[in-house]
Amino acid sequence: MTNLPINPVVLPSDLKDQENGNLDVKLLSPIDKNNGRLHHVAAKAFSIMFNAAKKDKVELIATSSADTYRAYDIQVRTFENRYSRIPRLGQESKIWQGKKYWLKKGKAGAAIPGTSNHGYGIAIDLVINDKVLEWLLNNAEKYGFSWESQSENWHIRYVLGDKLPKATATKTTTTKASTAAKPKPAKAVKPTK
Repeated sequence: MTNLPINPVVLPSDLKDQENGNLDVKLLSPIDKNNGRLHHVAAKAFSIMFNAAKKDKVELIATSSADTYRAYDIQVRTFENRYSRIPRLGQESKIWQGKKYWLKKGKAGAAIPGTSNHGYGIAIDLVINDKVLEWLLNNAEKYGFSWESQSENWHIRYVLGDKLPKATATKTTTTKASTAAKPKPAKAVKPTK
């Protein structure tokens, strides 16, 4: 099994007074044609990472729009779809609203509603194959993304808070740096003998 890099999350500062799953829509930006949205900083970093992957002939595709920003009601439906109140020997269990729930057989785990990184708009679940996983292992951290769990290679999240990583700084077209006057190209120098 591949060892996935897991880095701690720093939340963007404008999420400080926001409720997980009930974010102000002004904080979200679209990332794909399927209505997927992420927090605006994560969306910017993801867009640049998406384009870099595309240049390498790798497609980064969200599994669904519900697997990007996840509103609270979607978190509840996701949790209820994946967990049951019926005890299941050997299955993961979680306490939610004072009651114990067990993971249903064959289902991927989900965060307790109101605690998901999807609810902050910083997590995205991707369609994964060997080519995508290899590309992400070599590049995701350059764009500020990291995994949350060794058991979910499809689930990445933006971990740098307000900061955009260096890999995005030279490629973004909306930063102040890109609107500044461009430096003049250096003069060609003939090599000396």
